[in-house]
Amino acid sequence: MKIAVLKERRPDETRVAASPDTVKKLTQLGAAVSVEDEAGVFAAFSNGAYEAAGATIAPDFATALANADVVLKVQRPLAGENGAADELGAMKQGAILIGILQPHADRSMIEAYEKGEAPLFETYALGLKHKHIPEIMKYTGLTRRPVFIPSVGNFKQGMLVQLPLHLDDLPDRPKASDLHDALAAHYAKSNTPEQFVKVLPPTDDGKIDALSLNDTNQLDIRVFPNEDHRHAVVIARLDNLGKGASGAAVQNLKLMLGL
Repeated sequence: MKIAVLKERRPDETRVAASPDTVKKLTQLGAAVSVEDEAGVFAAFSNGAYEAAGATIAPDFATALANADVVLKVQRPLAGENGAADELGAMKQGAILIGILQPHADRSMIEAYEKGEAPLFETYALGLKHKHIPEIMKYTGLTRRPVFIPSVGNFKQGMLVQLPLHLDDLPDRPKASDLHDALAAHYAKSNTPEQFVKVLPPTDDGKIDALSLNDTNQLDIRVFPNEDHRHAVVIARLDNLGKGASGAAVQNLKLMLGL
């Protein structure tokens, strides 16, 4: 297994995702660790300290990321925006990213909910430049940029994630039932022993409650079809409170590592 440790490029970020002591433990476990040149300089860790711990020093981020199975970052990877380095694009398909993705970076929105001033429902990022779009394209293999419009409801827990699809635009023009079967087959092979992820049929009444999985680590996926118009909507439901987000991160690691 190759692990890459990158230099942080965002303004005012002086941390590094792994110290020489951490690298030493990883190499003792048999991992090959590639540390980008001067990744630890602002945290007072020299290239020599990493080399002494068993790491290889890479001259740039692309070399460090080449064929890396796991990527360690403090902040989320850059994606080439406004001429910045395209760290995300240099990661191989299927690599595991461990870092702080800042899902709650918009403090003004969070504070409005804490003060009871938030609306019942709102959409945001309507400039259609949401920070997660590059990640969505990277990890789904999309070749066409999706229209991604996040929204938030005024309740403390529960989340619905919706993915509208034109079935005729997908490879081999599948039926909605084919999507259901593919998702069910995937999670039958990769699910956790606890079966946290369940692929279920559409609800009988065509409705879905965002709150019904609160206080659980479960995630439900359903495909709602309209074959007459060759449309489908894939909807995932989960508890998105802080505990839920942390639990989801652990579940993702277990799924990706096959544990």
